[in-house]
Amino acid sequence: MKKVFATIICLVSLYSYSQQGLSREDKRDLKDGDFAFHQGDYAFANDLLAPLYPKDSSNVLLSFLYGATLIELGQNTDLASRALNRAFRGGQLESQFYLGLYEHRSYRFLTAIDHFTAYQHQENKRMSDAEVDRYLQTSLRAMRMVAEPVDVKIENLGPTINTKDKEYVPLITADNETLYFTSRRANTTAQLQDPNGEYFEDIYYSTWSNGQWEEAKNIGQPINSETHDATVAISADGNTMITYRTNKNLSGGDLYISELKKGAWSKPKLLNSRINSNYQEASATISRDASVLFFSSNRPGGFGGKDIYRVKRLPNGEWSLPKNLGPMINSEFDEDAPFIDMEGKNLYFSSNGHNTMGGYDIFKSTKLDSEMWSQPENLGYPINTVEDDIYLTLDAGGKRGYFSSEREQGFGQLDIYRVDFIYRQAKLLVVKGQIMEASGNAVKAQITVLDEDSREVQGIYSSNENTGKYILVLSPLTNYKIFIEADGYKSQRDEVDFEYPQNDEFEFQVAPYILMKE
Repeated sequence: MKKVFATIICLVSLYSYSQQGLSREDKRDLKDGDFAFHQGDYAFANDLLAPLYPKDSSNVLLSFLYGATLIELGQNTDLASRALNRAFRGGQLESQFYLGLYEHRSYRFLTAIDHFTAYQHQENKRMSDAEVDRYLQTSLRAMRMVAEPVDVKIENLGPTINTKDKEYVPLITADNETLYFTSRRANTTAQLQDPNGEYFEDIYYSTWSNGQWEEAKNIGQPINSETHDATVAISADGNTMITYRTNKNLSGGDLYISELKKGAWSKPKLLNSRINSNYQEASATISRDASVLFFSSNRPGGFGGKDIYRVKRLPNGEWSLPKNLGPMINSEFDEDAPFIDMEGKNLYFSSNGHNTMGGYDIFKSTKLDSEMWSQPENLGYPINTVEDDIYLTLDAGGKRGYFSSEREQGFGQLDIYRVDFIYRQAKLLVVKGQIMEASGNAVKAQITVLDEDSREVQGIYSSNENTGKYILVLSPLTNYKIFIEADGYKSQRDEVDFEYPQNDEFEFQVAPYILMKE
């Protein structure tokens, strides 16, 4: 997940510097580490360089490569700073760029700016003035944003969810009672590790009980497989989930869909070729009425890196051809982790382009018309930090969100956090009920909600076949017609509308619907 600010072009090797203390084999490892670093294989470079550094920390090339590798791996440590400073004093001027990154990630923005400015004035630097200026602007922006924090409350979800490993892509059901997420912890399905020594991704879940999240459990098969499996999106009623799975040779990945039936998830089904390609589609979000799906892809023809696309459901139920959201949303860098709110008006996504304060930041763009979006707005500090902040998802009311971030107070690497928007008013209501037959048995039914004012279908929901429970997400002060249909039962219809609640929960529990057999 860790993204570097830029890829440094391969440097001229500095083997003319003293290498006392290194054996012939060590020198070969140093050469291989140099090559691995400049190929972007930082994990392998670290494996080679870490044992060498204590043997000859005065070696300028070794000090630079080791310090820069630690920064690339997100290990913004004193050891990285000492190695880079030693290399810089020895004449390795490229070290100054990485010292700028180190200071930026340490929130010492003025010192970072000094390093970037000095590096920009070097004659033989490997980066262009425009590239360095981007980092200068990032530090200036971060300094302003930290000085003007937004009014939110952020809380780590705690040890029942987060571990020393990575937890990310949280999905919350509309009733706020079930949380699904992705983790790379040791008890994954296949217990396999990738070349970086990280366990393959698996999907986990937790339920809210007695005011806290229960210990997370592996969701198991058939959702999880022996390759990478990750959460992507969940429907408003919690009965449909989109997941990501890599192919067996790990060269790419696609989006799948699964249904909750009789208390168990069905085998994930591959979404069609209008969404999936020969490239990577790793993130998606679906509108409340399931008519529009947004997804990220690194396929050719975009504006650079990962872009966000959308497809619309056609009258025959198939998806339209994908449409790139254009240069207002997509930049020459990466845009990922889209999330459309329940109103369908605000698109949240993460980007390491646009006006970030470092790494991935979370942005919001508002729909202006059917194809136009507003200039993305950075959600500000402390939601965004100098590290990666990504995968924001909101609850039905829009006042509470969940996202992934790497912070000092976390349990290790990426953790899942909750954010409460203190002054934001919830715009939608969660309506919970149950559909049963006269004997008390649960009924699986389809619930179609029609907005009487607009004469448009607001959404199509389904009740749980084991419990009969359902969740609707509705606007207050709106007249709705509800049509309830189930095989073998007489259809029912109802008219409902809801005022704003007196409390701050924005949830309604309604009386059960009793269906009669035909």
